[in-house]
Amino acid sequence: MLNIGRWFSFSSPEERKEREEAYLQMVFPFGEAQKQLEQGLLKTCVQAPVNENEKLYQLLVVKGLYAQTRPEKLEDTLGQWYRGALLKKWPDSARAALLALAQLSLEAEAPDALPVEKQVSDRTAEIQKDLLPKLKAKAKTLWRR
Repeated sequence: MLNIGRWFSFSSPEERKEREEAYLQMVFPFGEAQKQLEQGLLKTCVQAPVNENEKLYQLLVVKGLYAQTRPEKLEDTLGQWYRGALLKKWPDSARAALLALAQLSLEAEAPDALPVEKQVSDRTAEIQKDLLPKLKAKAKTLWRR
């Protein structure tokens, strides 16, 4: 069924600005410094054959998935992300590093607790060992339906 009501739903510039600020607060709760730090970590830790904007986009997607998905559905949701068309060129190590950066970033409770490169590489190794095999298995079983 078409949702025609949304076609005529306009928002004022103030409402759009409020939504943008709320989103940025959810994704980067510690502001511009956090964004700059994470962009630097994307450059050094996530070795994928894509540009920096694509890496940042995928980081925002994964942070959104972690923040908005119920825990019991998280593995299924990450499995869908894992086999997404935009990640076809990404090696598993880059996917794991992106997941690690998103997890550590969301776990930080203060600006001085934001992740550093060593933490990201340690968490990446854990993810490659524990989570990626589960996501790969889910990807295989979901295609058989």
